[in-house]
Amino acid sequence: MLYRNILEGALFMAEYIFLLNNLNCANCAKKIENKINQSSLIQKAVFSFTTKKLVVNSNCSAEQLLISIQEICDSIEDGVTVEIFQNNKAKKSNGNLSHKKDIIK
Repeated sequence: MLYRNILEGALFMAEYIFLLNNLNCANCAKKIENKINQSSLIQKAVFSFTTKKLVVNSNCSAEQLLISIQEICDSIEDGVTVEIFQNNKAKKSNGNLSHKKDIIK
């Protein structure tokens, strides 16, 4: 067996927290979370219905994400407003770091 090291560029993700105000329907919240996770701008998003906080991992700016998330919310539930709660906790992406090994047979 031959092992080949592949050096992949590390992507630095930022963790952003948004508040989704006026979101009172748990079913709508799940639809919004699912649609946000389908966005190409976002690596991962998790919404807590009890705290109304949406935690997003992305390499985009908070402003870009705010616009995209607001558009998604508007398409599912009227009256939801999105605001930045906390932004830019630097975080490395787990899947795209340094060396990986491929096995060549």
